[in-house]
Amino acid sequence: MFQMIRLHAYVVFALCVCCLFLPPSTRGGAGKRAPAVSRLDPGSFRCIFVGDSQTTLPYPARVMPQMQRWEVDHAGVQIGLSSSTGGLVHNGSAGLKQVVYECIEPRTGWPNGGPSDYFAQCAANWTFLADVDAPDARIGRYRVGFGDMNSHAPWSSDWGAGQNLVARIAVRTSPNSVGWVDTAPECGGQVAESMRRTHQLSQAWGVQIIEQPIPAWINPLAMDMGVGLYLPDGVEERKGDVLQVLGVVIDRVDSRGIRARGTLIGYQGNGGWCITDHLRHVSRASRMALVELHDADTIVIALGHNREPGGRSDVEPGLRQLVREWESAFTTLGRARPRFVYLTLWPAEDEAAQDYLRHVETVMRELADEHRADQLISMMEFFDYTRPDVVDPERYRLDAFGLHPRDASTATHLAEDLYGMLFEGRRE
Repeated sequence: MFQMIRLHAYVVFALCVCCLFLPPSTRGGAGKRAPAVSRLDPGSFRCIFVGDSQTTLPYPARVMPQMQRWEVDHAGVQIGLSSSTGGLVHNGSAGLKQVVYECIEPRTGWPNGGPSDYFAQCAANWTFLADVDAPDARIGRYRVGFGDMNSHAPWSSDWGAGQNLVARIAVRTSPNSVGWVDTAPECGGQVAESMRRTHQLSQAWGVQIIEQPIPAWINPLAMDMGVGLYLPDGVEERKGDVLQVLGVVIDRVDSRGIRARGTLIGYQGNGGWCITDHLRHVSRASRMALVELHDADTIVIALGHNREPGGRSDVEPGLRQLVREWESAFTTLGRARPRFVYLTLWPAEDEAAQDYLRHVETVMRELADEHRADQLISMMEFFDYTRPDVVDPERYRLDAFGLHPRDASTATHLAEDLYGMLFEGRRE
């Protein structure tokens, strides 16, 4: 009898041990794990939103600019969000270091037949030589202002004033790249020449990140700051040389240059994009550079308002491939697999669109259930599968398509709702 009891105990113990090693989807009676409770922390939220016009365009009547205004401790900011990337070409004037800018749309890549590769709508707005007292050889300046005048700066007006900062600049490289470039910090109209750095650029196809510290002592009371790009002394640009700046991120750092904790949001996508566009128009090098720029550990996939070319049948294989591409970018960098947050956007106008969005939500829920750290956040469910402007016409006003926020107030409210879902686990 004693042996039978002991044998039974061993069997129970063995079964318990085996259960510990089962994948999450096979634990529990229903074969699905319990719905995830939000584990995101705004104190260390470094993510990249993979989206469309809702989360990538800089217009005030969009969600993205309002996310930059969340009342959180901002660790950094992605600058500019415009398509003013440019090529640097010598104008042929003997002895003059004047530059001519060729506008290069991020989605079309180099003007000389190079590979197409969309990076992100985050190339900064150029400011020109008269904007600051600087040598004539300056190529351009990327800057951010603290306070409400800059719609893409973090909400807190003292976010960068008196702080040690570092600018990280993603540059596309190729055999036609400028060979060398200088950077120098600029703050409150002052240039710190003593902090000037020289960077050798790769001549291979790819994306290179260069860094420039911006120490607080330059002008601790300044309410704007940036980084200037220059041609090094003695370097003459050649006809056809190109310098294409893809994106700039500016972080707060401590005295050792270590990044501060806090929220830092990156974006990749374009208006009208769907999953297929992200797979067709983005290289692994660009994804890797975005991860490095933001020190990201979370990928938020916010897609569904734009249909796939093949309709519903493209959704699951497309999402799985998109996840694999981002996983590969992290693996190549030697980083752990990121957390994926699948975000279904607010309900759309007509019944057919609703049916499509529900299908996207179902696929995203299945993917989220496959990894314990991943989760689904549904704005569809938040609005009870009804358009926001129908739920509360005073708080939400959508455009004529019933899709985009019609004004900045609506975009602000949608961003506030998203904050509650991401960090507070608010579902209703």
